[in-house]
Amino acid sequence: MLWTSTIAFTACFAVWTIFSIIGRNDHDELMKSVSREAMTWAMYGVTVVLGVWGAAAHLGFARWISPLGAINALLIAQLAAIFLVSAKRGLLRPR
Repeated sequence: MLWTSTIAFTACFAVWTIFSIIGRNDHDELMKSVSREAMTWAMYGVTVVLGVWGAAAHLGFARWISPLGAINALLIAQLAAIFLVSAKRGLLRPR
């Protein structure tokens, strides 16, 4: 059982590595710039929101957040930041 799961993991990792090497240069500069700016906004927002939440929970004013809740907050913040940055650059306007 251990050998089959090890071989399956190795095969999946090899395929993932090959696809990452093939698709490495598929992004243009605008995509990289938008992704970088959106991640910066998302990480700042999540740091502030979860920091305030953690301080409030530590003082007893709020419930502790679960690790899965923190991951969901990061995902929602990333999606919101991508839409905000894209709208700021005019990428959401109809053509």
